[in-house]
This record gives sequence, structure tokens and C-alpha cells, in this order.
Amino acid sequence: INVQDKMLNTGYYIVADKKTLKAKGIAEGGVFSKKRLSTDGFSTEGFTEVDIRELTEIKINDKSPKILSSHPADSYELVQNADKTSTLVIKDQAAFWSNSKFLVVME
Repeated sequence: INVQDKMLNTGYYIVADKKTLKAKGIAEGGVFSKKRLSTDGFSTEGFTEVDIRELTEIKINDKSPKILSSHPADSYELVQNADKTSTLVIKDQAAFWSNSKFLVVME
């Protein structure tokens, strides 16, 4: 039961720049095309593993990050901090992780 509980409530996130995301095979797109997630399977290497029931916010070292993964817009908020960083605040964990257990943020 503990193993199933862990599997059901495990999520992964990565916050990185465009170059890093492309190098890891997570994002694709060129100069003139829209950035999007790779449809091919990618490794969880480089991702931070989290318990989705406990993660409520992530500090991002960018004033205007882009969330590339699919998450309901009303389940989170991007807050700009005074020090030119942002914080991703997850307002509804169940809704936020309902589409995907992977969060990809481009700085």
C-alpha cells in the first residue's frame, strides 16, 4: 500500500532555461517556432521528485517564467517578487497535477 501511495502522489518538476530543456530532450522548437514539450518520452533525470500533496510553491529565478507543461490555469498563480524572481503558487494541488505529473518551467 505504501508503494502505491508513493507512486500515486509522486510528481516531478524542472525549472531551467531553454538551452538546458532542449539539451535534455524535454522542449523542442526553434527560433521561429513555438516552444513545446517533446512528445517523445524523456527521462526523469534532472527533474526534482516531489510529493504532490505537499508541494505548494516553487521559487523561480526569473521575473517572467513560462510554464510549458499542461496545468489548469486556475489551479496556480505566478507571483512576481521584489527581487526580480517569481514564485509559482499552487492553489489546488489535485487540480494542478490532474493533467500531468510533470511540471516544466522555462526561465
